[in-house]
Amino acid sequence: MKILIYSPNWIGDAVMALPMIRRTRKAFPGAEFTVFARDWVAPVCRFLGEVDLIVEFSRDEIKSFWSRRRIIKSLKQEDYDQVFLLPDSFSTAMTMFRARIPERIGYTGQFRSWMLTRRYPLDIGRTMHRSDKYCHLLTGYADNVEMGSPPRFDGLEVGPVDLPDSWDKSAITIGINPHSVATSRRWPEEYWVQLFESFTNENIQFVIFGGVDARSIGDSIRSQTSAAVLNQAGKTTLKESIRLMGECRIFISNDSGPMHIADAAGVPTIGLWGAGNTAKTGLRSEHSVNINADVYCSPCEKNHCINKEEPMLCMHSVTPDWVRDSAKDMLNSARPGGGV
Repeated sequence: MKILIYSPNWIGDAVMALPMIRRTRKAFPGAEFTVFARDWVAPVCRFLGEVDLIVEFSRDEIKSFWSRRRIIKSLKQEDYDQVFLLPDSFSTAMTMFRARIPERIGYTGQFRSWMLTRRYPLDIGRTMHRSDKYCHLLTGYADNVEMGSPPRFDGLEVGPVDLPDSWDKSAITIGINPHSVATSRRWPEEYWVQLFESFTNENIQFVIFGGVDARSIGDSIRSQTSAAVLNQAGKTTLKESIRLMGECRIFISNDSGPMHIADAAGVPTIGLWGAGNTAKTGLRSEHSVNINADVYCSPCEKNHCINKEEPMLCMHSVTPDWVRDSAKDMLNSARPGGGV
C-alpha cells in the first residue's frame, strides 16, 4: 500500500503535523509513506524516521499550469492508494483529484467536498488544536487516535555541531526569533532591546534565528544594545538552524515557525502571543510556555492589528520584565546545551 501525505505549506503547521505523520505509520504498518511538501518545509519532515520518501515542489511549480501538470503526471505514475490532505485549500484537493489517487481524505470547505472521498467537517477541525486537527483525519483508520501529544523531532542528529566562529562557547546561549510574517504577532523591537539589556551583566549571548526577512530586524536590535548578539538570520538553511537551535539553553520567539521548531527540538521555549490563538496553535510541551496577556481584543487571529483605539495592545501588554522573569526561571531549570 502506498500512502501520500500532503504537508501543510507553512513551517509552523508542518511541525504541528508531525504527530499525525507518526501516527499514520502506526495505523498502516507495512505501508510505504511519502510526504508531498513545499521545498521550504520539507526539511522539517526529514527528521522523521517514519517517512520513506519526501517529494519537494516549489511555490512557482505548483502555481504554474505546465509545472503543475508535470507534477500531477508524476503523481499518477506512482499509483498511490491514499492521500491525506492536511492543507484546507481547493487547489490541494484539485491536484490530488486530477492525480486520480483513489482515496482522498481531508476537511471540507472552499467548495472542495466533491473531490474528497472521505470528508471531515471543517467546523470540527476549526475548534481543535492544529496538531489534533491533523490527527483527527485518522479517525476510522486507527483504533485509538491519541490527541494532545506535542510535536517532537525524534531523528535529530547527534554529535558535534559546526558553530559559527563568532559563537561564544563559554556563554549561555539564548535563541531568539524577533520576526513573524504577520505584523500582529511581532513583539515590539524596543521590548527586545530592553530584554537584552536586562541580561548585560550576565554571561549570556543572544543568537537571532529566522529567514532573510528577520535579518534587518536583528541588525536593528543589535545596533541598539550592548548585549552580546549574534545575528544568524538568513545565514543558515532550515536544517542547519534546527541543529543550531539545539545548542541554545532556551529559546524566545514570536508566534512563528521557528518557535515551533525550537519546541519540537526539545529546547525550552517561550512563545510570545498576541493575535494568535494558543488553544489552536500554542506550544504544548511540558518544557515550554506560552505568554499571553489575554487582553479584550485577542485572539483576533488577524495578520494585521484591527484595534484602532489601542493598536497592538496584545503585544505591548507582554512586558519585557514579564519575559525576563520567565526566561530566568527557565534558565534555572534547563540543562546546559538545550533541552530538559
